[in-house]
Amino acid sequence: MSELLYEAIGSAAQLISAPATERTALREAIKENLNEVDDKTYTLLTHLRTSFINPLPREDLFTFSRHLRASIGAVSNAAGLIPDAIPMRSTSLPELLELLGQQAKVLRKVFAHLAQLDNVEDDWLDLMGLTTRGRHTIRTWKLEISETTRVQTALSQTMLLDDLREAQYELIQAMNHLGTILVKES
Repeated sequence: MSELLYEAIGSAAQLISAPATERTALREAIKENLNEVDDKTYTLLTHLRTSFINPLPREDLFTFSRHLRASIGAVSNAAGLIPDAIPMRSTSLPELLELLGQQAKVLRKVFAHLAQLDNVEDDWLDLMGLTTRGRHTIRTWKLEISETTRVQTALSQTMLLDDLREAQYELIQAMNHLGTILVKES
């Protein structure tokens, strides 16, 4: 699922500079990623009900899938506003998408090594650093929005920021859950 999140974030980043003729296809690709995550969530739930041996307790695997699904849903919502909501002078949108993509990439690595939690602690620390940078970028973007004098522009930017902040929040929740598992299993 983290791979699909990474792909959706990549498509959202492409929307910033995509010509109008390509935007619909990119938005559809993000929606397809969301549909695939829903299918994988259903498959995961079926697997969890029928299997007895899992790398982590069922509740933990479900929690990760729930946060990843919510994050990709938020990216999908944000895609409807990119690039229309952001003046091209803003660097906050590409920076935040880059940070979200890096978080998704680290989570992909983490999920590939869930059976060996000793190797995951450094990745968890990397996620902490990316989260701090993401919060700083969100704060910077809020300041940019506060300087906007057009109400319509400020509103659309705020809506986009809210969606991406939700994606960031869900990744933070997944990271926090990973930290809980590391403490519990140590």
